[in-house]
Amino acid sequence: MATQGHGGTGTLRRTALGIVAMVLVAGLGTACGPSVENASVTLDPARPPDPASSELHVLVTERDCNSGMDAEGRVELVRLKEDDANVEIRIGVRPESGDASCPDNPPTPFTVVLEQPLGDRALLDAAKEPARELEMPRENGYR
Repeated sequence: MATQGHGGTGTLRRTALGIVAMVLVAGLGTACGPSVENASVTLDPARPPDPASSELHVLVTERDCNSGMDAEGRVELVRLKEDDANVEIRIGVRPESGDASCPDNPPTPFTVVLEQPLGDRALLDAAKEPARELEMPRENGYR
């Protein structure tokens, strides 16, 4: 009669699943997905928020080294949470692979499509803890 002692198949399966879960969690915010820590987000002064519109125009500036290039095609909406009082966004940039020099990168225009018109709801950057209101950029484009 076969018996299963400590370290049997069930233990190995649980250990393997635990390792996979740790790798997936560790991969968030790296090359496996956008990193919200590597970008700053401001409102786009050329297209300020319109209460009647369901589009929100922002500027995303990648902080990682990218040879002074914008983040076109690599900006992602990580989270959008809407309620009656607030619109919370969290935006990240997928990093480029390979070497890059580190001059400042220009802001990249990005449009967030809302479920309903903005109205008088507050716009919050949920990449900050606690979330804080999105603002227009300073003259140098950063906030």
